[in-house]
Amino acid sequence: MKGTLHHIEIYVSNLDKSKTFWTWFLSELGYEIFQVWKEGISYKLADTYLVFVQTEREYLEQEYHRKRTGLNHLAFHAESRAMVDTFRKKLIEKKFLYSTTTNIPLLVVQIITRSFLKTQIE
Repeated sequence: MKGTLHHIEIYVSNLDKSKTFWTWFLSELGYEIFQVWKEGISYKLADTYLVFVQTEREYLEQEYHRKRTGLNHLAFHAESRAMVDTFRKKLIEKKFLYSTTTNIPLLVVQIITRSFLKTQIE
């Protein structure tokens, strides 16, 4: 499978919070927990897996911002616009999408559908 994505590894500031979100979100897309260890977790779908690792304390000083150098977002395929709308509703219900105090998006998820080139949930 030359050229296909094998895995992506993302360092996170709070592994427990990351696991709460990504376990729910990725299971909705068909991913399964692949590996679990004290400092991380991975989720697999077919031959590709996503890895989340707790950032070491000495590297936590600078917080993440999507406009800094580095990863901006992950984009996932969806089956339809209805699936995108359902995800948006669930993200809001679970308070993953908006802060309850500031109503500022905490997470931007882009989902690419077959019928729409890009749909951004915000």
